[in-house]
Amino acid sequence: MKDEMKSATGGVLRKAMERIEPPDGLKGRALKAMLAAAQAKKARRKRTLRMMRIAVPAVAVVIAAAVLLSTVAGGRLALSASAQNLMSGVKKQSAQQTKVSQAFVDAAADFSVKLFRETAVEGKNSLISPLSVYYTLGLASNGARGATRQALLNAIGGGKLTQAQLNDSFEGYMSQIASVGHGTTLSLANSIWYRSEFTADQSFLQQNADFFGAGAYKTDFSKPSAAKAVNEWVKEHTNGLIDRIVDDKIDPDVQMMLVNALYFNATWESVFYARDNKSLDFHPAQGAAYTTTFMTNSFMNSYIEDDGAQGVLMPYSDGRFALAVLLPKNGASPASYLKTLTGAGFVKMVKAPLTGTMASIELPKFTVKTDTMQLQDALKNMGLGIAFDPDKADFSGMGHDAANENLFIGKVRHKAYIRVDERGTEAGAATEADVTGSSAPLVKMVKLTFDRPFVYAIVDMKTGLPLFMGTMERP
Repeated sequence: MKDEMKSATGGVLRKAMERIEPPDGLKGRALKAMLAAAQAKKARRKRTLRMMRIAVPAVAVVIAAAVLLSTVAGGRLALSASAQNLMSGVKKQSAQQTKVSQAFVDAAADFSVKLFRETAVEGKNSLISPLSVYYTLGLASNGARGATRQALLNAIGGGKLTQAQLNDSFEGYMSQIASVGHGTTLSLANSIWYRSEFTADQSFLQQNADFFGAGAYKTDFSKPSAAKAVNEWVKEHTNGLIDRIVDDKIDPDVQMMLVNALYFNATWESVFYARDNKSLDFHPAQGAAYTTTFMTNSFMNSYIEDDGAQGVLMPYSDGRFALAVLLPKNGASPASYLKTLTGAGFVKMVKAPLTGTMASIELPKFTVKTDTMQLQDALKNMGLGIAFDPDKADFSGMGHDAANENLFIGKVRHKAYIRVDERGTEAGAATEADVTGSSAPLVKMVKLTFDRPFVYAIVDMKTGLPLFMGTMERP
């Protein structure tokens, strides 16, 4: 049968695909095959290559974040309406970095969990990309000086990394994830936008060229065309799923905008069949239970657990990323669980799924699109108050405006979208169908039904870092 499916790139592209039904008895053989997969390390990669033939999106994630740097109100000059590319002629001078230090991973994980804890709203669906915010602040730190830079290094580097060490790993990680492929599209893009009369510091632009590869533009913030240009850039780099991050009228005190966009689109490694979906009750923390659609599947060697939650890693076809879904133990709320979660604990759990365990799951399909979030308070609570202080902040390394006024961070905006469903390749199970039960090891079976509020994250299984994190209170 043919399904009409919306693409993650804006909901306008439709594609009809033939749905392949497995022969009778395949489910039993597939289960045995999943058990046998624990003994075949290369089987996952082979399945991935086969599955790419008819892959369609299983999950789409889109993030946009913007840092707005302001000055105290002052005089304004008549500005040109045209945008100027400030990176024209600024070439990368440093060697390409491809490595990521463990200290960087530790610091990024700690920042991610702290930011998620600060921004998650109890009782509401929450979604954020710590990685997007992390890169935006990393770019900002290169233009900070004195105590402001130290506060940023403490927040994003754990106080253990120099600016140079951070820059090397920022570039190294971007290099690694840019070449994932195998059915996954992952794009992390940065841009800098200056008010026309602002004079950009050339060393800041050079640092940008060397480590972040951001576009840098100067334009007339007093005209609607400026906001339109920024929003069009965000729309382009999120494949149309987020079309606005700044208001049509930019505040006259805003001198610069640092913008990051993250787009993730991937297919499942292990097939979900729509015919196996179930209608089950979901029990929110507040209000009556209601019936919704749950997907079902089983995963070998993907069960994860810590003292406060148990869950599963659901790998994507690229072999590097996975959706981690965590159900707090003993009926606890996601907010309660997050109070105990640490960056180191999260990475340890994600990188060490239990072997010899088969996790059978029932997970509701869900879509979340956040309103524009303001992250100022969360970041102040994480030790970055000085960066928001008009009198104390020092971002002189970015440049100066016509009146040489002091720069500070005025606002940090963030927007996110995610869709998780059963769609994906339907060829994967066939590659495991003819494995016999005699080769299957003795395994522990665990059933997880996510029928109450839970925590989820798209994670990099190589480093353990979360690209984004969310709580699902009402799917």
